[in-house]
Amino acid sequence: IFPHHEDEIAQSCAYTGKDQFARFWLHGEFLNIRGEKMSKRYGNILTPRDLREDGVPAEALRLLMFGTHYRKKLDWSDDALAAAREGSHRLGEFQSRLLQAKSAADSPRFVRAAEQLTRDLAEALDDDLNAPRAVAALFAYMNEGNAALDAGERAGPAAHSAWKRAGSVLEV
Repeated sequence: IFPHHEDEIAQSCAYTGKDQFARFWLHGEFLNIRGEKMSKRYGNILTPRDLREDGVPAEALRLLMFGTHYRKKLDWSDDALAAAREGSHRLGEFQSRLLQAKSAADSPRFVRAAEQLTRDLAEALDDDLNAPRAVAALFAYMNEGNAALDAGERAGPAAHSAWKRAGSVLEV
């Protein structure tokens, strides 16, 4: 939409030195801060720098943002941020467990879980970049993976590849 998007494209191309910075541009809904639209006028602006200085991990920030579809308003609150931090921490703990349990072969349970994660992640992202659904698939895999590890199942190449692929996309 002229002129906003053309300006964004021009700035991004100039900064990166690339003629085509992105093939697709998505315009997200508004961000609400504790129920009120984020706005300079209201003085309720959050910047990535502010969040970094406050010690908010980037993974938790991404998880919070991915919890709402880009076409819907995201309501930022201290409780939502705390939940995202906790969720990101749980995912990190599972990743550590998965790496420690690395095996040369996967148990059938891990093969099925890895195939399900790969399928669910692709379907979610193909569905209008449905990040909340993609995150749900990641948590479902974590839950199944934790149960499998608790039962002594082996996490081999399929388990690790599916997790790594999902992590490279979502980085939560």
